[in-house]
Amino acid sequence: NNGCCATRCEQLTVPCDDPVANFTISGECPNFTLIANNLDEGNTYSWVINGQQVGTNGVLPFSFTENGIFTIELFVTNECGDIARSTITLEVDCICEPHVRDFNM
Repeated sequence: NNGCCATRCEQLTVPCDDPVANFTISGECPNFTLIANNLDEGNTYSWVINGQQVGTNGVLPFSFTENGIFTIELFVTNECGDIARSTITLEVDCICEPHVRDFNM
């Protein structure tokens, strides 16, 4: 070898399937499991509830600690960086507030 070599480079494009962000919720209030419907180990997952990221797995057990209306979002990113999002609103109305007695007389 005299230090000269011919190199031919070709760009290879691997197509990615579009990500799908549909999900279901199972369980009973206040303990739920959020489940991405189309789990794919090549995708990454991000669960967001009321603007706060709460998990990064395709399946997320989650317990609510207060009553209210919650916006639940699932973001799915494929290997090519394409992002899909699905959003639902869930009303939680099963948490009893403790009774506080006023002992002042």
